[in-house]
Amino acid sequence: LGSIITEPAAMTLAALLLRDTLFSARSSERVKYFGLALLFVNVSIGGVMTAYAAPPVLMVASAWGWSTGFMAATFGWKAALAVVFNATAFVTLIARSVPASQGSEG
Repeated sequence: LGSIITEPAAMTLAALLLRDTLFSARSSERVKYFGLALLFVNVSIGGVMTAYAAPPVLMVASAWGWSTGFMAATFGWKAALAVVFNATAFVTLIARSVPASQGSEG
């Protein structure tokens, strides 16, 4: 049950942290939807980093003998790499679309 609550909670907390910058009225609809999609994808991808994170992994981990070490060595590093790549691509693409005056506000 903890796995089911974790992903929605992580997405909600991340969205709240990004509310004033990414999801503000100044941001375009394209940026908001792209950011929300990236948030969903990255949090979901992160569910394969341990044997206790994502519900599908949790269901088969004990039956197949998948420990947290196995998950990290087999899937976790790939998930972390994908999250870093996705976030970097998003920031790079979005930085080009943000006016210079908006980017300097704190």
